[in-house]
Amino acid sequence: MIFAKGIIGGWLIALVAWMVTAAHWTIGQIAVTWLLPATLGNITGGVAIVSLLNCGQVRSGEPETVASRRRSK
Repeated sequence: MIFAKGIIGGWLIALVAWMVTAAHWTIGQIAVTWLLPATLGNITGGVAIVSLLNCGQVRSGEPETVASRRRSK
């Protein structure tokens, strides 16, 4: 029984060591192929949308102020 548990424990340790070695390459591949383009797309899209919304707000006219509310009464 103890011998079988030792075999399973050794197998798990070897598996973890192999996964750690493989993860270095995998994380680098994921970052380059998926995370980096997604991050750049989010930054570009976010800047574009916020810029358009801000431009629309400024071009729509004077923002409502306390003085303009008093004049409309």
